[in-house]
Amino acid sequence: MRRFWAIEVLLLGYVVLGEACKYCVPKENCLQQSTTFYSVCFHSEVCCEVLRDNNDIWSQKTETVEQQAVFTYGPLPPQKKVPEIGITYWPPTTTPPPPQPTTQIPKSGEIGQKGLSNPLGLDLTKCVTDEQAKPGQYPWVVALFNGSQYWSGGSLISAGVVLTAAHRVWSMKPDQIVVRAGEWDIESETESFRSEERDVERIVVHESFDYLTGGNNLALLFLKTPFELKNHIRPIGLPQSIGSLNGRRCTAAGWGKITFQAHSYSSILKKVELPIVERKTCQDMLRRTKLGWSYNLAQSLICAGGESDKDTCYGDGGSALFCSVEGGNPDIYEQVGIVNWGMDCGQKDVPGTYTDVALFRDWILPKIVPFTFKKSG
Repeated sequence: MRRFWAIEVLLLGYVVLGEACKYCVPKENCLQQSTTFYSVCFHSEVCCEVLRDNNDIWSQKTETVEQQAVFTYGPLPPQKKVPEIGITYWPPTTTPPPPQPTTQIPKSGEIGQKGLSNPLGLDLTKCVTDEQAKPGQYPWVVALFNGSQYWSGGSLISAGVVLTAAHRVWSMKPDQIVVRAGEWDIESETESFRSEERDVERIVVHESFDYLTGGNNLALLFLKTPFELKNHIRPIGLPQSIGSLNGRRCTAAGWGKITFQAHSYSSILKKVELPIVERKTCQDMLRRTKLGWSYNLAQSLICAGGESDKDTCYGDGGSALFCSVEGGNPDIYEQVGIVNWGMDCGQKDVPGTYTDVALFRDWILPKIVPFTFKKSG
């Protein structure tokens, strides 16, 4: 978050010095540095007139924007696979348990029901904690991989389209991302159902995405081949209208860090229930942090959490925040938010921020419909 409280200092610098840098970037990302005597850039950056081409940047092992934004989106974990978490089988006895179904058989027509969860899970042989989702419980949750490394969370909103956060994919190319659906433990294949992977054909980042504030932080990933919908791979619906979420408790699920101090991501899908925090209350709470009293919450953000140490954390960026559809089946959910940024993880009275999905229905739907028609036709 260091860049938030620096905004006013930078603006004052512009007035005093009478000129400003065109770009403030790491030296490795600059093709031609500015000759101006003064610089308003951070000590690790240079004042740049001409940026390197994206291909040049990605061909070097430079410090990425992700690594610079430690307080905004969290640092990248060590570049190694997350350790496997042992699975405790239930019941812990040598006596064979009575026969039990390993999957829930959906009723006719439910396979394509958007937002329909599997509240009992789809593999009763697995024992989970209160902080873990049951296998197959939330079939719209997907994991994004960069090579063999888990990179980010996302949600399936149609058979061939994933919704995620712009800050996780804005500087990437489609062939750098693999989408995995139907996953639970990313380090194991012992589930009774199998995960599936798809390559990305195209990335569409919101044209007004603001990395500094987290405003308009969303992106769509269009897959080369759509997923075949199954009981453990199913999309989630978008909110039907813009309305107040105050007072509601919603759920987020992802493979991010379990705690702020953890050194690696979780291999098993986590879940956390969070209260929605009213906008003004959230802004006041965030102003009590290092952001300062001049901080203004971007209009495209909603807030959740802040009541305990349970929270989304680094690595959960792009994952869905979803609520039960009001007045209907409590096991059917709609996606109301996308994990955006937070102040560390799980601080009391410090909510996290989420992109307000309802505000972007008119941006998302026109892009999905023709793509869906093209794939199905």
